[in-house]
Amino acid sequence: MIVATSTHELRTPLHCIKNTLKMLRGKDNEETKLIDIAMAACEMQEFNINDILDYAKFKKQNLMLNMEKINVE
Repeated sequence: MIVATSTHELRTPLHCIKNTLKMLRGKDNEETKLIDIAMAACEMQEFNINDILDYAKFKKQNLMLNMEKINVE
């Protein structure tokens, strides 16, 4: 459960940063480019946090998978 708490503690400030960046977007072209770079970094960090949580669930054999058919085309 320590990992779940830790990932929550990492997600909260990350969501704050993302929401602030969303509010700043569109002010200026140069600023928008920088904001987009920062948003991409936030999203990559969010994927890393999710991967850590999934790994912890996998180690405890508590990971739920959604099995469904998809059309690759």
